[in-house]
Amino acid sequence: GFYEFTDLDPNNYVVEFVAPNGQVFTTPNTGADATDSDAAIATGLTSTIALASGQSIDTIDAGLKPIDLSVTNTVSDSTPEVGDNVTFTVTLANASGFSDASGVLLEYVLPAGLTYVSSNPSQGAYNDTTGIWTVGDVDAGAGATLEIVATVATGGLKTNIAQVNAADQPDTDSTPDNDVPTEDDQDDASLTPSGSLGDY
Repeated sequence: GFYEFTDLDPNNYVVEFVAPNGQVFTTPNTGADATDSDAAIATGLTSTIALASGQSIDTIDAGLKPIDLSVTNTVSDSTPEVGDNVTFTVTLANASGFSDASGVLLEYVLPAGLTYVSSNPSQGAYNDTTGIWTVGDVDAGAGATLEIVATVATGGLKTNIAQVNAADQPDTDSTPDNDVPTEDDQDDASLTPSGSLGDY
């Protein structure tokens, strides 16, 4: 992202930055001059820069807001019977006020004892072999959902983990595919099949 204009005459200048589609500039002039953003959020323009003869100013830059993806993972029945079908619902959201996300992948692998039946993503495609939901783009303030139907094949606690696997932009408070359950880009849903007693 480095740029430089050379051989400029002493004068007053304004630099214009153009954000990539869906990306938002950060608040200008916040923090140290060497690392802050100088572009106005609405226009991408800097304030007027007075350049003197022989002067070199190398602190004129622009910052882009990150994305903020979060995941919620729920199950329709946390105590089903063996043989029942359950529906897992994964909701992926990108908080408003941040940049649009692109290239989003989410990993959702069914654990042993659950047999895949079907899936219904609101966008993109889910691969039940790899467990990867190719979500694609998620605009700021928008979201997407994935429903997976599975048959409970065995007893015992079963925990499904949904986690953002990749995105083109940095996330403000989490790192994709790092298996840290306290981050908001990962959530789990658990179920424990019930048992039964009886006789004649």
